Amino acid sequence: KITKDYLLEKKFCNEDQIEFIFGCVVPQHSLKKKLSAKSYYSQDKNTLDICFCAAKYMPKGIDKGYDVFINLAHALISKYDFIKFHVIGGFSENDIDITAIAQNITFYGYQDFENLQSLFQKMDILISPNKPFLLRNGAFDGFPLGTVVEAALNGVMVMLTDELKQNTTFVDQQEVIILENNSEFIEEAIIALISKPKRIAEIAINGKLKFQEVYSNKVQMNSRTDILKKYIGNS
Repeated sequence: KITKDYLLEKKFCNEDQIEFIFGCVVPQHSLKKKLSAKSYYSQDKNTLDICFCAAKYMPKGIDKGYDVFINLAHALISKYDFIKFHVIGGFSENDIDITAIAQNITFYGYQDFENLQSLFQKMDILISPNKPFLLRNGAFDGFPLGTVVEAALNGVMVMLTDELKQNTTFVDQQEVIILENNSEFIEEAIIALISKPKRIAEIAINGKLKFQEVYSNKVQMNSRTDILKKYIGNS
């Protein structure tokens, strides 16, 4: 959406010259996850498992919000011993000091795409507190990140920031939870979910269904192939 808005604001083209398709193309087998092994806090297990999944592009991963995630982990682990934190991607215990919470946090490193399903199906919540314009001038992430999409399709409830207001599709508090980019806000949101744990599974299931719809071949590919056929046919 931010790219579309930029093109129109700068008058590079007219709106009828743009085909806006929310989202991106994902492997279609991701849409057909069997969740027989999926478990949720308070229903199937006694631990609340919260994960972070991102590549590392800069110190402390502040563009992806890794620093916010670790601050959140310190705050929640000091209050609840049943919360476990999980980090998938380019981060380790050496990026930010986690000595005080080492017993409650696990690092998995980078994973092959095929391994993500088995990891995500053990998770209740994925948190993606990414921030724009930190990696370099003008740099921003799409909404949502690819790791968020994959987690949601595996039945994980996703909580994510949207500072650039790119969301035009998902219903906040029903299919996803939109965050402010600070650990205090996220902490309050998690505590509210702990008091009503059934909401975690409800939002996760609603989210999975919506992500399956939005990232289907019908939605993502038909318009793209129609455009290609139109211009290939005219070439």
